[in-house]
Amino acid sequence: MRPRSFLITILFAFAVIAVPAGASAAPASALRLQVCDGFSAYNHSQENTRVTVPTAGPVDSRDRNCSLQLNDRGAGVLILQWALNRCHKAGLATDAIYGPKTRDVILWAQAAAGFPPKDRDGIYGPKTQGILKWPWHDRDDNGFVRCSFVGFYTEPNVTSRSDL
Repeated sequence: MRPRSFLITILFAFAVIAVPAGASAAPASALRLQVCDGFSAYNHSQENTRVTVPTAGPVDSRDRNCSLQLNDRGAGVLILQWALNRCHKAGLATDAIYGPKTRDVILWAQAAAGFPPKDRDGIYGPKTQGILKWPWHDRDDNGFVRCSFVGFYTEPNVTSRSDL
């Protein structure tokens, strides 16, 4: 066997031994949810208010199982920046670009909410969505009403908006 072939065989064997069957060599943090490239509006069934949050897919898809991170762009980032400015006084440019300043505000929010240091990644995802306050607006005239948590999982009065 030639030295180069022997080296390749040894490296391949090591890789097979080092990574057990069914395991991934990539860390869990490297796995990414789909990008929040759109937004959806939700009504509060007992109030005349609505909230808009980043979601994946077309407008009003309701798919909140998505994420935003450094260098992402689009409508989902714009909605996030706007909410961070309105409800968290972030002072971000609303440029639809998830840059270092947007990441830093998300890191701050994760720390303020008590995320353990290992979970403070500056990535907006389902867990981070739940710790942010969001601007609620009047459904009739779109006037600002208040900032509060959305509570998709705990608030029974938040329903999908069907009249967009």
